Amino acid sequence: MLEEKQIPYIVEKINMRCYGPKPPDFMAKVPTGLLPVLELDGGPPITESLRIMVLLEQEFPDHKPLVPRGNSQEVQRWEQLMRLERRLFSDWLGWACSDWNQAMGKVRCEALLDTIEKELKVAGGPFFFGKDISLADINMVPMFERMVASLAYYKGFFIRGTGRWPAIEAWFAALEQRPTYLGTHSDYYQHCHDLPPQMGGLYFSDEGYPVAAQIDGMDGQSWRLPLPPLSATSLPEPFSAGDSPPVDTLEAAASLIKNHEAVARFALRGVGKPGPRPVSAPLSDPTAIPALEHMAAADMALRHVAHALLVGVDEKQVSEHALQVTASEPSGPAAELTGMPIIPAAAYLRDRIGVPRDMRFPAARQLRAHLNWLADSLVAAVA
Repeated sequence: MLEEKQIPYIVEKINMRCYGPKPPDFMAKVPTGLLPVLELDGGPPITESLRIMVLLEQEFPDHKPLVPRGNSQEVQRWEQLMRLERRLFSDWLGWACSDWNQAMGKVRCEALLDTIEKELKVAGGPFFFGKDISLADINMVPMFERMVASLAYYKGFFIRGTGRWPAIEAWFAALEQRPTYLGTHSDYYQHCHDLPPQMGGLYFSDEGYPVAAQIDGMDGQSWRLPLPPLSATSLPEPFSAGDSPPVDTLEAAASLIKNHEAVARFALRGVGKPGPRPVSAPLSDPTAIPALEHMAAADMALRHVAHALLVGVDEKQVSEHALQVTASEPSGPAAELTGMPIIPAAAYLRDRIGVPRDMRFPAARQLRAHLNWLADSLVAAVA
């Protein structure tokens, strides 16, 4: 909303509780610990997303309007859509967080999706109020995005990519054309691993396990080269903006090179020691101690990954800078890349690439796949 209305702002990042205690100075301001929080021009902290967004609309009326004004019928419909978002939240969690009466949870979600489909057609789409985005869309999409990801992962239930709800498909496609949305748009993998620590657990149905294996890259294919193209109908995860491998690999390489020292240190947590501050999120260990004695090997390994991203694996492996590993008493630089510690370090990094914190989804899948190429090459050499 801040980006759509072009309101100047400063972001201060505060962790959720599942990633450890919140900073004392934040708790002094917000004793409940709730996120997000708005401090408007030095005023008192304001919590709750919808309350914040309504206030921003009121305080910045000359910026792009996102809520209907004057037309009582449109205002009434906007209020109805706000209630519909709460129903989405309830029906989604009612199924995702339950391991009983799966059929009823599915029926309720399908009925809800049918309702949303109709609402998106009222003004001609692709957004709830027609051709341009509104607060109804901005308020709905964070929960909807998580619903789409988690129901595919845990229940094997696809909302996007099947053509069953074409207006919803068109809505996501329109959102994915907006840089303001892509700046916060996560991928299914991130959602499905950051939701359980926040919500206390989600439950699988039998249909969910094979989809989860694909999303997690555990099926032996989905996180390995060559990657299948992305599209509005690609499964398990559609991305209507599509992919462009030359652009995506360049983005991944640029991020890796720009932050190479920090990334290498982070990867070495995979062979380091657990941190002294325990957290409830399994993929997070903010105080972990990296095994910095392997820094030279990690740096070399990531240079190989960056080179592969820039020129392609096939071209790299026929060049003078090919990745060379051996199982028997290697000498020279290859010795540093045999077996431990690079294999677990690469896997640790691969499983923690954040979308869009580190890069967009198409770039992230390229980096994950190239890290698997590195690890698989090392595994093969010591097998």
